[in-house]
Amino acid sequence: MGLDFAPPARRDLEAWTTLRLLAAEEVRFHSCGCGAGYRPRNLWDLRPFLEARRSQEAGLALLERLRAR
Repeated sequence: MGLDFAPPARRDLEAWTTLRLLAAEEVRFHSCGCGAGYRPRNLWDLRPFLEARRSQEAGLALLERLRAR
């Protein structure tokens, strides 16, 4: 998960489920030393986070295609 990963409490099943889904989406906890940034800790916040991430990735892919022209 990366150097900045901090595991939730063992009994926090919702947080572990959220982390499992983040791992499936290849979200990692890396930083430049200033913190890994926001990562959702519950299922309620997971969907908006992943939708924003996918939108950003799509935008970056489009920018790369435009630069290649």
